[in-house]
Amino acid sequence: MFSTRTLPCLTLTFAALALMVSCASPLPPIPRPPMTAIHAKMGVPFQIAAWQPWNDTGIILKKGQSYKITSKIPEGGVYKDSTIKCTPDGPTGCIGWLFDLAGRDATGNGWVSRRIARYAEQKLGEGKIHRLRILRDREKTRASFLTLIAAIGHNDSEGNVHVVGGCRTIIPRASGELVLFSNDWPGGPGLEGESRFIGSRTYANNQGTLEIKLSECVTTNKSTQL
Repeated sequence: MFSTRTLPCLTLTFAALALMVSCASPLPPIPRPPMTAIHAKMGVPFQIAAWQPWNDTGIILKKGQSYKITSKIPEGGVYKDSTIKCTPDGPTGCIGWLFDLAGRDATGNGWVSRRIARYAEQKLGEGKIHRLRILRDREKTRASFLTLIAAIGHNDSEGNVHVVGGCRTIIPRASGELVLFSNDWPGGPGLEGESRFIGSRTYANNQGTLEIKLSECVTTNKSTQL
């Protein structure tokens, strides 16, 4: 039997291995259709791409209005971070759980954390961000790899985003364009701004799209503000 001290070390070691395998694995030959401007409409399903750091919808949300966002993988479609299967809520299965743990632990100071970060630096390049864009939102809702995130404009600060996943009702604190993206490591140089995504290998290895539906609804106590 493993001791209580041994189990966390083994878990993080397997997590590191999951991250290393996912980064090193070749991508299956899945074609990517060119994504044009979405021009989405309220109540009409549309798709966003997992490999785009920003998906501008063209839909302007109004401050104080309640909106319901739902998402799903299109029938017959795929949704992966490299070779790790995901849903709009994040990675699936045991490997997905370890992958998520590794991605989060890469920002720590432990033995495994340092080696995960060192391996990520070798894969992504020195000076690049080695953690998820969004760990949680203002309501402390947790986000993982490829979790669907909503924002107003190109602003992914914690106070301006909402972790949507498969379904969430939001109330924007400011009016502006709804922008959606799949959560991931930025992967490019720099700590902020669009330079974070230049030459990003982490977004480049994402596969698939999500089908989104947006609708106005009556504000309830369960709704949360964006």
